[in-house]
Amino acid sequence: MSKIFNSKYRILALVILILILSTAAYGFADANTIPETFAGHGQGLISGYTVSAVTYVLDAGNPNAFDRVDFTLNQSATTVRVGMSAGGGTNWLATGDCTTGNGTDFVCDLTSVGITVEAATGLHVAAAQ
Repeated sequence: MSKIFNSKYRILALVILILILSTAAYGFADANTIPETFAGHGQGLISGYTVSAVTYVLDAGNPNAFDRVDFTLNQSATTVRVGMSAGGGTNWLATGDCTTGNGTDFVCDLTSVGITVEAATGLHVAAAQ
């Protein structure tokens, strides 16, 4: 009889141990948190900017070299790149060569563009919000 009684205690102890371990495992799993995230698909129009008030400033020591170009965009932009073309190719300024105080009026340093006033055939402005 003591073997049966002892066997019941072993089974009861095993069940209690399983319950304790499963509760502990659940507690650790419950400690993980994941922040709310979003995913989706949408569409929107991409419209171009209107560039106005373009003013070229020439180098004071060499009137055939550009110093800078100033212009205004009709909408605010956070990223602006400027390039000048001559004879079919475009020389783009490095990122950061254009500065703004308000997001619409830009000043771009043209001293590194490598194109003379005489050879210049076009100004290219790429802008994004």
